[in-house]
Amino acid sequence: MPSDMDTSIESETNSRCGSPAPPPPRLEDIRKNFSKAHNSSECMQFCVYLDNIIDNIDTYDFQTETAKNQFCFHAYQFQEEARSCYISLKEDEFNAEKECHDDLLKQWGRPTEKELAEFVPVVTKKQKNKIHSPTKEYSSAKKPRTSCDNKFEALTLEDPPTEQQDNEMEEDDVTPSRSSTPIPKVRPPPPITIDDIAQPAQLLKKIQDLTEQKLTGRIKGRSLRLYPETPAAYNRIRQLIDEEKLQSFTFQFPEEKEIKVVIRGMPSDMPIEDITEELEGFGIHPKECKVLISRKTGLPMPIFAVFLDKTPDNKNIYNLKEICSMKIEVEPMRRKFGPAQCFRCQGFFHSSKYCTRNPKCVKCGKPHLTKDCTKMQSEEPTCCHCQGKHPANYIGCPNNPLNRPPPPPKVNFWQERARKKKEMLEAAKAKSNPEAQPVVFTPHPNQADDLVPTTSGAILVIRKQSASSDAILVPRKFIQVTCHPSKTI
Repeated sequence: MPSDMDTSIESETNSRCGSPAPPPPRLEDIRKNFSKAHNSSECMQFCVYLDNIIDNIDTYDFQTETAKNQFCFHAYQFQEEARSCYISLKEDEFNAEKECHDDLLKQWGRPTEKELAEFVPVVTKKQKNKIHSPTKEYSSAKKPRTSCDNKFEALTLEDPPTEQQDNEMEEDDVTPSRSSTPIPKVRPPPPITIDDIAQPAQLLKKIQDLTEQKLTGRIKGRSLRLYPETPAAYNRIRQLIDEEKLQSFTFQFPEEKEIKVVIRGMPSDMPIEDITEELEGFGIHPKECKVLISRKTGLPMPIFAVFLDKTPDNKNIYNLKEICSMKIEVEPMRRKFGPAQCFRCQGFFHSSKYCTRNPKCVKCGKPHLTKDCTKMQSEEPTCCHCQGKHPANYIGCPNNPLNRPPPPPKVNFWQERARKKKEMLEAAKAKSNPEAQPVVFTPHPNQADDLVPTTSGAILVIRKQSASSDAILVPRKFIQVTCHPSKTI
């Protein structure tokens, strides 16, 4: 290992003298040198070797900026591993030396540091009183008499702290405590929903035995939703779904999501190859680049869509202001209005990339892919959700989640309880006092009833019938008259 370090140092000195820049050391050689360090001294030599490499990274010849960033990342990673290894080895050697030293002291009959720390001398009562009682000289001495001219004269003024002392105090206050260290949150994999399962309990048991993990599930109608805990279990469940050809859908990992942007300001006839080459020169690696087509005219628009992996280098595309000698504007791609809809099964809230359900056509609603449909444009479409005369992706479909009726308003439990209690009390009161109930008269259209007021304040109701007439005396406050629409009393 020291020989490799010396050669690297010589190459660095040659590069400083004006010779062409040498290539960077290989990561495999650095890893091999690190594996040869078995004690603290060798580990310290490797740390010095890594420090020299990191200090002279700018003198090496890298092909691309990405390769340089990767080399720096691995170099700093090796540096942290080497320093941690040195600290652990140094502590082990120190503990071993301390144990040997304690054994030697025991053989000689001398007390060890641990035994001396455990020994506490006994203090008698007189010694305690002597320690806590003041001496005669101190008790007999008189307090110096202070002058009464200025009562603040005995106080001492301290100089204000300097800027350096303030910075040191702030650094001491800013030192983070162990409890304030944030704990990184590990986001679990997305759930997996499997449809049309006859025996969900047996399938769940089979998947638990396959992944060797205690998974949790949830029944959603005729579907079983699984919640894997690790990416390995997620991938193993998806592999089982492909092997058994089950109908399911899931979602994408947040880390695997793409960056989708649009570039405005370039003519529509700009070659895609020139745009891709220009982006590669900036260290940005696009996966796909295409020109957008207008739905109304069918002609290409001066807007280009670019799809990239979610990496730190590719995020620099938002900072670009010029490509191919043209002033441009880079914007995030606008999301589609409404919920996400699968192009395979026409279901909502998931993507066709992670869907294995039976396909449904967006135009005719039959069980085949839309690209295999032979329906003519002049024929009326059929929705697979509501069997209406519109395609399945029509935003006005009644089964679209946007068009669902709003949930009923929430009812306050305590107000509803008080209302029902009040109704029950009124019903019980009316039942116990039947005389207080109002008398309702509903006159017949072919009959005439006379309402005659009396001097006592009551109303005399004379109901005329075909054979005879009856008179009823009812208090005014207990009478309610209901008139027929064709009769006025």
